[in-house]
Amino acid sequence: MQKKLQQIVEEIDAGLTGDDTKDVEYLHACAEKYKDEPNEMEIRRHIGRQLADRLTEEQRQEFDSAYTNDLNRMKQTLGEVLMLIKSKNIPDAEKLLVENQLDEGLNENLLRDDSVTMYLEFENPVEEAFYNVKFKPEKRVVDVGLPFKTSYQLAAFIAVEKKELEKALRILDVGIKRCPFAADLIFERCEIYKMLDRLPDVWKTMNENSGYLYRRMDVAHYFRNIGWYFSSKQYWDTAICCYATSAMWQEHPMVNNELTYIQQTSKRSFDEINKLLQDTNQWKSVLAKHSLTVVPVDPLWLELFMYIGGEAEKNGSFAYAANCYHLHHDLTESEESKARLEACVAQIPKA
Repeated sequence: MQKKLQQIVEEIDAGLTGDDTKDVEYLHACAEKYKDEPNEMEIRRHIGRQLADRLTEEQRQEFDSAYTNDLNRMKQTLGEVLMLIKSKNIPDAEKLLVENQLDEGLNENLLRDDSVTMYLEFENPVEEAFYNVKFKPEKRVVDVGLPFKTSYQLAAFIAVEKKELEKALRILDVGIKRCPFAADLIFERCEIYKMLDRLPDVWKTMNENSGYLYRRMDVAHYFRNIGWYFSSKQYWDTAICCYATSAMWQEHPMVNNELTYIQQTSKRSFDEINKLLQDTNQWKSVLAKHSLTVVPVDPLWLELFMYIGGEAEKNGSFAYAANCYHLHHDLTESEESKARLEACVAQIPKA
């Protein structure tokens, strides 16, 4: 199929004359000619790119302006929905999403992946680099700047508020496909599995995505969820070690509450719990029985933070370099990344 697609693309390109007026008419005729092909979407996108190349400067500016205005309106709408949610006005928040056809987030068919391109959203260039290095995708990966994550997060939140949990899961599944490293979406899906008492899915979604977490607070959140899973199964030692590991990454009031619950439910004394946690080797051994490690972060994140930070520093992008070094130091407490972070911060012009 790819060979036939390539032949069609070459045939289209071979018919171009260099006369923009004639070529525009010709390209529209090609769109009609190939509309029933199995690769119609890929063909139409290729034709669209050729048409875009033939726009006058004035037409190009008009198109860019219209696209920017549409994008800004969408972001403004989502911002208004967020404010309504924060004020606990769920009915009006839902109404605004429905009016803008965002009640299940951005339409799944908008920029649907084809055999050539996949459309994802990344929070930053490090995420995009991680995706390309880790997965080596055969397709071209494109982030067009649409607010996929925000749209799915808000739509899923409202679905949960209305107790429409299966709908929320459908929304989040699409969102995580579009935004593979969006920790907020991953954790929200886990919370719904907890509500539904779907323990195997809690375990599955956490462990399938643990290598995609690269912020200290998210690693801590991961271990709290894993601790909840083992506590629910009454695997007390493992739950205790998970909650303690979470606290090692970041303190959170839920950890103490859960440890108290375990102490009361399992009839263990705090002395017994402390004895387990004071033996580092035993602690690690308990986690290892379930293929868990104290540091679940994929080393590739750390390599990329230093490499991309270094490239940004060379180019004089000190604020972005500082952010990369901050993320590295937050995970590792490395003296090298700390020194480079401080050096970059010193180079950032004072406001």
